[in-house]
Amino acid sequence: MRWLVLSAAMLPLASFAEESVSSLPPPSAELLVPRLRSAAQPSLHPAIVVRDAAGDAVIVSGGAASASKTCDGCHDVAWIKTHDRHGNLAANGLARGQGLLPGGNCFLCHVHAADNSARLTTIADGHAEWSETATLAGTKLISRDDDGWQWQKAAFSTDGSVPAGMLGIGRPGNRACGFCHGRVHDDSQPLDLDHREGDRMTELRGVVFSGQRISDSAMNLADKDRLTRPWDVHAERMVSCAGCHFSPNHPAYAFADRGPQHLQFDARRVAITEYLRRPDHRLAGPHDGNLRRCESCHDAGKVHGFLPRAEKHFAALSCEACHVPTANAPARQEEDWTVPLPSHGPRVVYRGIREDGFVPGFRPVLLPRPQADGSKKLVPNNVVTTYRWVAKDTPVAQSVLDRAFVVERGYRPELVRALDRNENGTLEENELVLDTESKVEVAQALLSAAGAAAPEIVGEVRTYELHHGVSPGRFAIRDCSTCHGQASRIDQPMVAAGSAPFGVVPRLVDATTPADLSRDSSGLLVVVPKAAGLHVFGHTRSGVLDILGILLFAGAIAGASGHALLRVRGARRRNKEQP
Repeated sequence: MRWLVLSAAMLPLASFAEESVSSLPPPSAELLVPRLRSAAQPSLHPAIVVRDAAGDAVIVSGGAASASKTCDGCHDVAWIKTHDRHGNLAANGLARGQGLLPGGNCFLCHVHAADNSARLTTIADGHAEWSETATLAGTKLISRDDDGWQWQKAAFSTDGSVPAGMLGIGRPGNRACGFCHGRVHDDSQPLDLDHREGDRMTELRGVVFSGQRISDSAMNLADKDRLTRPWDVHAERMVSCAGCHFSPNHPAYAFADRGPQHLQFDARRVAITEYLRRPDHRLAGPHDGNLRRCESCHDAGKVHGFLPRAEKHFAALSCEACHVPTANAPARQEEDWTVPLPSHGPRVVYRGIREDGFVPGFRPVLLPRPQADGSKKLVPNNVVTTYRWVAKDTPVAQSVLDRAFVVERGYRPELVRALDRNENGTLEENELVLDTESKVEVAQALLSAAGAAAPEIVGEVRTYELHHGVSPGRFAIRDCSTCHGQASRIDQPMVAAGSAPFGVVPRLVDATTPADLSRDSSGLLVVVPKAAGLHVFGHTRSGVLDILGILLFAGAIAGASGHALLRVRGARRRNKEQP
């Protein structure tokens, strides 16, 4: 009995010992608990002298802050600028008047209390040179009055420096990524999704990065009580954006897959001091081979025992094909720039939202996409159709559209008379559609008068892959009939547009996309995916296999029938030979 008690007591220890065996040591428990940072929290970062574009302390010059001049010295800003994909994209965005991306604004990503709204407002007001200053509006260093932005000199030391803890300087968090890329929600308040221009990932893909349960949101979702999964399982499990979109020369990630094959760990990595001086800002993404894919963290073979011939599924399907079965937020279906809204934006039609206001979400379309290893796998996509004016294959500028269609109190009278269906003297959003030849001719005449040479409308259909909004395994697709049946989602079409300007036939921008554009029975423009050579049992048919199967079946019948006839003849012969 004593031996049994001792053995029972040792079982938990033995189990713990088995679970602890790993090729890498487990992270410290305190590092797994997220901690909110406050502006007053101590920091290992030295005090910061906020400088202007000339390199002078702002409390002396009173000028606009320059993040580059402020950070230069400790960090090799010149090197970082040549290794900064975000900065290059932002320069193009600012040139187009969008001002959505960081653009070398170190404060936006690395200051905990960065105020992106103030930054965007400052750019929209025509004061882009003060945008980096406006980013610090969430700190106690700056305030705004009728004369503009004013530095609070009492918050600075005599040498013009401020404690790093006051800014909350640190690595970029999910909130910073959400400023430009999509809706990130990491607090306890119910998620209320109001689409904004900065939420491009949410707008174009209908996904949200949040660990909150979907049923706990403040959205008017259909069947809300049953949506008990998180918006994204990675956010729920405290995986940050930087966990996959990391800096290529970060010591924790560098050379992870590039060293000799016999090494489980390569110690030849950039020293932390050198990394802090020259952090590579070409963050890993779908545009290169550095992005961490699902299989770099998960061993799918150990948790898909229920799946017959799992290796065949893994070779044909991306993980997202089953783990992103639906997008639970509305996403753009159409963007019509032919007659812009008074806010200068396009008329937008969303999918995943009903006329009664309920949001059922939508099921993405599966399209074959090339992988890093050269293979192709089915990946969920959203499809967005865009209509815009071009003049000699060049998009017509927003300023020309405004000059052609807009007057001080609204739209030009000629345009109102052509589009005003209810004849109330004003144009409502649902009337901003050039769906007849006469409407197109009126708009063309106005654009020509405004300086556009031979304007015409073009339509483009773009596809956007869904890699976020991942559901836990228990909510992933498990029903075989979802794909292996007559109503298989493998080649289910997706509506690309419900309306179109008169005479415009949109085209797929990516000519390599294995899909066709066609009209369904109700006249809607739909994208019809191609199975890309996949043979799906229970759904697709192969002429060769059908003929071979018929021949084998006929051969089996013939063989069985011949064998039966021979046995009958043999039996009769034996009966005659017997006395």
